[in-house]
Amino acid sequence: MNLFAVKNIKNYFTLSLLALLSWSCDRYIGQSDTIQDIPPTNNLTAKAILDVLQEIEEDYPEDAEVLFKKAWLYFEREEDTLALESIQKAISLDSTKGQYYDLLGKIYRHQNQVDLSLEASLNAKNLGLSEVELSLFISELLIQKKNFTEAGKYLNEVEKVISKDARIHYLRGNIAMQKYDSATAFRELDKALKIRPDYADVYNSLAEIYINYEQYYLALGTLNKGLKIAPKHYFLNFNKASILQARNELDSAKYYFEQSYKANPNEYLSSLNLGILNFKIGQYKDAERYLKHTLSLEEKQSEAHYYLGICYVNKNENQLALTSFERSLELDPDNYSASDYYWSTKGKIELARMRAVQDSLLQVYYKRQQELMEQYQNTYYPPNDTTTSN
Repeated sequence: MNLFAVKNIKNYFTLSLLALLSWSCDRYIGQSDTIQDIPPTNNLTAKAILDVLQEIEEDYPEDAEVLFKKAWLYFEREEDTLALESIQKAISLDSTKGQYYDLLGKIYRHQNQVDLSLEASLNAKNLGLSEVELSLFISELLIQKKNFTEAGKYLNEVEKVISKDARIHYLRGNIAMQKYDSATAFRELDKALKIRPDYADVYNSLAEIYINYEQYYLALGTLNKGLKIAPKHYFLNFNKASILQARNELDSAKYYFEQSYKANPNEYLSSLNLGILNFKIGQYKDAERYLKHTLSLEEKQSEAHYYLGICYVNKNENQLALTSFERSLELDPDNYSASDYYWSTKGKIELARMRAVQDSLLQVYYKRQQELMEQYQNTYYPPNDTTTSN
């Protein structure tokens, strides 16, 4: 059951929330009382509930359920670091609850840590959590890992419980796409839209098929249909931006890359493209910011190091530039442009060093000349010489 679902929610929402907020810590008895499921919350009510849970945790720090509910609220508020901290502590106290691992998997997925997300979700399954949503979630992760056989097994399992769910056909369509079986992909995606016409992810998948066949006009039309339904969809915005960039419509491309970045800043592809695009239009400060963000998410991006290096060159920060070009070449030895920049930057640094040495030698020379002049002056014109000529 969903954590925030309650029976007869229309009748009990207000009552449940007021009851929760009116608790005092001395009324809660760890290990015997049960914290009621929390109803859907907005930011204000979530903050109030978190405050109450925090008070309970202070009195009962060993109660895993309190930590679990805190973690879920943090996750709903997209405070992943706090959510992860709370759920990991809950699991350390009680590692037998499948729903704890289910939430852990969702948090990891939101952070784009697919392997950890899959591991946690499989743990939830092994602990007996048999929810349809979990099976669908695992199948999505398996598709990302390109384990299509296992993903198909989970989808078959879901279909036995709910035969007419658009997500089943959507995921099967994505498996077919990755197997380059476009006919099956179109058929499955069409089934998904017939069940759920407002399924934005399906429009994105259809557009990607068109993109693969270089049918960009059809792809744009499909992406626009999806964006009418979900204007903040990460991949719909990203794919539209990519097509516009290929058509050299850079201002429009930048707008849609920015929309995809806002939708999910943890996906490095948007920040990478924004970094490169801003560099190309001369916005070096923005380019540097996006490229650094990209490398904080995915350090092994040769292009990001390369363009960041050029940003440093433009700021005359040659040592930082040299380090960036060196790293770019480590990741992609065939990047000849990075190689050219590396050697030219290395030459600049060496020339600057030689000039510094020359300047230093000149300073020594001039200082010595000054000393000799002073010696000559003191020898022939002593400062205390009072002799006068007759």
